[in-house]
Amino acid sequence: MQTTFAILTPLPVEYAAVCAILQNRSDAPESTLPSTAGTIGVHRVVCVLTGKGESNTAAAVQFVSQTWKPRWILLVGIAGGLAGLQTGDVIVSSYVYYLDFGKLIDGKYIRRPEYDFQPDRSLLAHAELIIETADGIWQDRIRVDRPDKKARVRTHAVVGYIGSGDKVIDDPDHPFFECVRATIPELHAVEMEASGAGAGLRLEQSRRAIGLLMIRGISDVPTSKPERRRGSDQRRLWKKYSSAAASAFVEALLLHLPADPLEVRQQGTPDPVGDKPDRDRAAGGPSGNDLRPTKAQAGSLEEPQGAIGTEQYARVLLPLQAERLFIATDRKPGDSPELYCGHSGLLYIAEE
Repeated sequence: MQTTFAILTPLPVEYAAVCAILQNRSDAPESTLPSTAGTIGVHRVVCVLTGKGESNTAAAVQFVSQTWKPRWILLVGIAGGLAGLQTGDVIVSSYVYYLDFGKLIDGKYIRRPEYDFQPDRSLLAHAELIIETADGIWQDRIRVDRPDKKARVRTHAVVGYIGSGDKVIDDPDHPFFECVRATIPELHAVEMEASGAGAGLRLEQSRRAIGLLMIRGISDVPTSKPERRRGSDQRRLWKKYSSAAASAFVEALLLHLPADPLEVRQQGTPDPVGDKPDRDRAAGGPSGNDLRPTKAQAGSLEEPQGAIGTEQYARVLLPLQAERLFIATDRKPGDSPELYCGHSGLLYIAEE
């Protein structure tokens, strides 16, 4: 069974929380880092303890990509909360800002955005669906009691902007962070590994399709009041619960996700763009495994200017979904292919 997800955890407490949600657990002897393999729903998962910081995480992304070749990577753990988030809440990254890349000039820090990145859009859409439709339900999967003794349903999940850098932010009034906040006023949380994960991911994406999503539990909330600054104490109190809350959300997300279509085909189930079963031809309708739309359902996309037939059209679309573009072999050069963008961004040729 192909590993679909690699879950990276920087801290031992985060690693333990993720391992607790795995079924059919086993050690991963091929790993040089502490690793546990298992399943969540229909997905084969490996959890890896990466160590803290950008450099460790960048190296870990390359390591897991070459060892297990997962389709997706999840970065799971704790973070510092800003913009109204409370300890115990969960945040899913909609965008990651790299805080440490920039220029010091005239007594100021000017951040540069070249290494900011967006997460996998498909995973983010499914996470948004969990937040909107399963609030009050996914919290039942949290296996640890809240330190404040409140009900687990008081734990909320949100989608937001996360800043990443090699600094623990306990003082939001520090000149460095004030410069950051001046350019990113809507920042919702801060952490220390996503920028490294993004660097490793960009290199791997030059070879194959792979996506990343970050899910963090809020373990502390930096404050502007010096008398209330107790970031380390707050983290010690909340990190176990916040790690468990993030892991519970991951469990709900993976149980919700269908099997990856590529993996299903490798296991011998009917190809969604293969021939229809005879019983479907007789009945005049598609089977549950045939995902192709009819021509009436599909929208017609014109060929890009200068393209010659389906083969070149495929090359134009290749950067979008390299391994999920299905091409009708009976089309002739000059034909305009009928394409349909289906669930999770899959592209299908429409039937006549």
